[in-house]
Amino acid sequence: MAAALSALAPLRALAAEPMPTPVDGVGRHAADAFSGPSLWLHGAAVASTVALSWSGGDHEGRRALDAPGLYSFADAMVLAGWIAPPVVGLSAWGAGLATERRRLAATGAAALQAVTLTFAATAAAKLLTGRPYPLGGYPRADPAARDHPGLARTWEPPSLERTAWPSGHTSVAVALAASISAVQGDRPWVAVASYGGAAAIAAGMLVGVHHFPSDVAAGALLGQAIGGSVGRGFAASGAPPTVTLVPLRVGDATGAAIVGAW
Repeated sequence: MAAALSALAPLRALAAEPMPTPVDGVGRHAADAFSGPSLWLHGAAVASTVALSWSGGDHEGRRALDAPGLYSFADAMVLAGWIAPPVVGLSAWGAGLATERRRLAATGAAALQAVTLTFAATAAAKLLTGRPYPLGGYPRADPAARDHPGLARTWEPPSLERTAWPSGHTSVAVALAASISAVQGDRPWVAVASYGGAAAIAAGMLVGVHHFPSDVAAGALLGQAIGGSVGRGFAASGAPPTVTLVPLRVGDATGAAIVGAW
């Protein structure tokens, strides 16, 4: 009996391990999001913005992608971009805690942390860059809103009003997709669904003239850098179930015990 209890000790330890929370490893994950390989994504965000802003690509892209027939879709994506990320994160984390499913809890915790860090980083970038929105203060129905090519080249930091770069809706949506896809790495449908939703939100920012193309591109790259780092950090705490058979011998009887987490 003593041998059996000893063999089951690791199982008791696993059961006592706290469930993942949105603050787990936040400092380490934030550091990873702005160092190492993630720097390539941040560099691409800046480089693509410089290229599109000063070449005229942002202005032409804004005019080409403007789709009045899709304004209702675009406005719906604005609303979805505010609501979906926190709702998905809270729902997954809460469900994981309620059902004691570690990976589901880790998925929700990663989503909440990634969305929060991305929102903070995006807000800081917006305040520090001073980029105007593509309509330049004109009503969307006014044709004059499309006739200002210099607007795409305007950067007047810092500003509390000119806060277009990067697109916060895009950055947060991609961070959500990247974080939950990393935790649910063996389920490709999660990546397809989550990145598909992020792509729809990004498209809404463009066809509704809410952002310049480089705002959206930079937002996607920022969200991927932060969300991917956070998701990889949480992946271990939500690892798939593992089961090990441990041989036992008690007196003249022999057998095996199942030890693991599931």
